[in-house]
Amino acid sequence: MPLLPPKRPEILDRLLRSYWADPLFFALLTAISAQATYRVFEIPFTLQTLVVYSAGLWIGAKKGSLSQLIYLLAGMLLPVFAAGGIGLQYLYDQPSGGFLAAFPLVAWTIGAINKRHRSWLRAWLAVQAGSLVLFAIGLTRLYYYAGDWTVLQVLEAGWFGYLPVDQLKILLASSIYVSFPRIRKNFENSSAEKVDTL
Repeated sequence: MPLLPPKRPEILDRLLRSYWADPLFFALLTAISAQATYRVFEIPFTLQTLVVYSAGLWIGAKKGSLSQLIYLLAGMLLPVFAAGGIGLQYLYDQPSGGFLAAFPLVAWTIGAINKRHRSWLRAWLAVQAGSLVLFAIGLTRLYYYAGDWTVLQVLEAGWFGYLPVDQLKILLASSIYVSFPRIRKNFENSSAEKVDTL
């Protein structure tokens, strides 16, 4: 008699079929991507923004922003921020705090503009808009964090040096999104089928 594969626990099965599965998945990806950190300027380089941009494209405005809210809330109790950072004090003390706080709005902006359109240009424009939101909020926070810096100094420390890498992330996020229609369709179908409760 062939051995049957072990049955998944019911709570896990219901979670995987629930509304929360996609946001939790992207929240986890955001936490993992934060751990690859390379600091050159005031704000560290990470892969987080690539995941945030992708969340808005792949799972839309509501779920994308929810995934980043989950990530930020998890960071209040778990070391999921860059370099193992944790807690509200970390967001307050770090020059990158404004960028992190902007994640939910960034994902929402991208999802709202893209609305599951399948063209590369629409996805690219949506992520460009999300990037503008990210830097507008992040640089505003950095300006007040620095205290005595001029606007130009803030732009030099928090934006100019990051533009090439950010544009590469935007290109990657947009291109990956339109290059895998079958995976994208799975996300869309699962969103339609999942129930709203656990």
